[in-house]
Amino acid sequence: MSKSTVWSLCLFLLLGGVSFAQETTAIISGTVTDESGGIIPGVSVEATNVDTGITRTVTTGDEGRYQLANLSVGNYEVQASLPGFQTGVRDGITLTIGREALVDFALSVGEISQRVTVTGDAPLVETTRSVLTDLVGKQQIEDLPLNGRSYTQLALLQPGVTTLGSQNFSSISGGGAKLSMAGARSTNTYFYLDGTEVKDSFGHTPGSAAGQTLGVDTIREFSVVVSTFSAEFGGSGGVISSVTKSGTNQLHGSVFEYHRNNALDARNFFDRGDA
Repeated sequence: MSKSTVWSLCLFLLLGGVSFAQETTAIISGTVTDESGGIIPGVSVEATNVDTGITRTVTTGDEGRYQLANLSVGNYEVQASLPGFQTGVRDGITLTIGREALVDFALSVGEISQRVTVTGDAPLVETTRSVLTDLVGKQQIEDLPLNGRSYTQLALLQPGVTTLGSQNFSSISGGGAKLSMAGARSTNTYFYLDGTEVKDSFGHTPGSAAGQTLGVDTIREFSVVVSTFSAEFGGSGGVISSVTKSGTNQLHGSVFEYHRNNALDARNFFDRGDA
């Protein structure tokens, strides 16, 4: 194998890793102090995904700060422990796509076996980014009625998002609705699924020949980023980044039914009814 081939292969693998680095995960960060507000380095901070049981552990630095990056979305419990202090626990932390949850601890002197639990989510005010974004969560996707079961219809509920109709190019191009964000061209709206770009072969909205983008039963949630998104996405316009459902320690299923007939339809202009 030539040297140029080796370098090309390395570059391909590197770029392949970058393509999966899109915003489909979340972050938990914060500061650990004592009761007087003094920073505490060397504290072990553990985050546990209560849906799957997967844990991640880091240690606070010299400034008492910690960060747990690349966490899968879901419900978390976070605990901070250090000998000589009571163990602090925060549960009810919900991570969504791209969220950075700030979870601070103020540890009290005591036995490490003593646990002080605080229940409640981290503050929802965005203090780490200037991005203009909104989240379409699991409950909205499952409960809101969608004619055609196209999840992209829910993106139109977000401010600054409009539709320009359907593509209807050909069988080799998706027929999904054209979505414009903040006045940008619809071709500048990017779609990502688990970090992989899924625009169609013409660079437009993905979708079937019927103009639907399926995935209601597969997608857990998606974010609609209207403007000021980070450089990891590239391009311009807006971004719809979705993440699929993953396995948990509980068994789940879904079923749906549509019943449609003309019994309750309004008459059209030319329908005079029975003579």
